[in-house]
Amino acid sequence: LSQGPVSRHGPLRAPYCQETGLKSSLDDVDASIRSRLPAQGGSYVLVLQSDSEGRINIGRLGSLKLRRGFYLYVGSAFGPGGLRARVGRHAQRHKPLRWHIDYLRARTQLKAVVFSIDRQQHEEAWSSQIQGWPDTGIPMPGFGASDSRASSHLFFLSERPSGTRFEVLEGQDLHTIESWESAD
Repeated sequence: LSQGPVSRHGPLRAPYCQETGLKSSLDDVDASIRSRLPAQGGSYVLVLQSDSEGRINIGRLGSLKLRRGFYLYVGSAFGPGGLRARVGRHAQRHKPLRWHIDYLRARTQLKAVVFSIDRQQHEEAWSSQIQGWPDTGIPMPGFGASDSRASSHLFFLSERPSGTRFEVLEGQDLHTIESWESAD
């Protein structure tokens, strides 16, 4: 997938597949998730699935060995537009690469978002809790954690995480938006 053709006014906005010239159906799934997020602040976990293997350059952080399985990325969104703006940006597959997660998102499918809309930031606590889950690894120390005391905000599971795993996360008003059936 690429950013598509360029008009005399700049790049056309809708991402498309160079081979077919059609918009990717995964973009429809991402837009569906984005549209269901609140514009309030909160903390979140992205559940991403990788069906391929390889290496991804993660900006200055280095190279990540991409594996088949599931990646959990923990973040918070308390700026303008709240969760809808921040997670909505993460949901987009075609965008300028700004944050560590942008590099990984370009090669993975967004399968679920677990989030809390309470006013307390849970990013570090959730990272610590997820790191302690059985069969959970840290694929790249420092990922998404440049402004955090946590060793990483990215975790790897070889198996799909069950919804009950997230029930232990601290915080109020936990919600889940899933798209398992849409992009499998």
